[in-house]
Amino acid sequence: MINFIGRSREYNDHLEGEVPKDLERLVHRLRWPIYLESTPNIHLACYFGEKNYANPRAQFPYDMPHPGLDIQANQGTPILLPTTGRIVKCKVDKIGGLTVGVYDEENNLAYVFAHLDARQPPCELIEDTHTKWNSPYFLEAGKPIGKIGKWNYELPDFVNIPGEVLAIYGREFHHVHFEIMYINPRQKKPRFIEGVDTLNPLLLLQKLKY
Repeated sequence: MINFIGRSREYNDHLEGEVPKDLERLVHRLRWPIYLESTPNIHLACYFGEKNYANPRAQFPYDMPHPGLDIQANQGTPILLPTTGRIVKCKVDKIGGLTVGVYDEENNLAYVFAHLDARQPPCELIEDTHTKWNSPYFLEAGKPIGKIGKWNYELPDFVNIPGEVLAIYGREFHHVHFEIMYINPRQKKPRFIEGVDTLNPLLLLQKLKY
């Protein structure tokens, strides 16, 4: 039984979008980046293509459509890798906490996990903003890549928080931001992992019945 709360119940309304032909075999096949059955009070707070949940009044460039899925859970919740991959980016900043980028060469996918606990990096920090596509750091599918870190800001008063979410989390927003990108094997790999043919994660993650 999955303990979904709040906006998570809109899950079926957000199974939209397309995937490249190369990825059709992976539709609804990938592991979720969280232990669904054993994690309490999972809140899918912001879906792909929406306004920024944490600050819907944000101005450019932060008013761009949301490129991933924000999964709210308790601070310290383990975050898992959907497939075996190469860690190609590790960066720490004030807003994002620890951001980790992983390249799955077999499936031509890249994953970005943001707002992880910076005290538990999965590799030596790669501070260069360029993506290290040939990094030697590998991680097996289903292994924790980190834990949800502390979100240092409370949600503004004008953010509409579902009642049951407010009762559990208040205005805190500890979460993981999860993106999936398609890295076209017929093109040169980009210098930066972000913003490259970003896909709706719900199209590739295992389809849920709850």
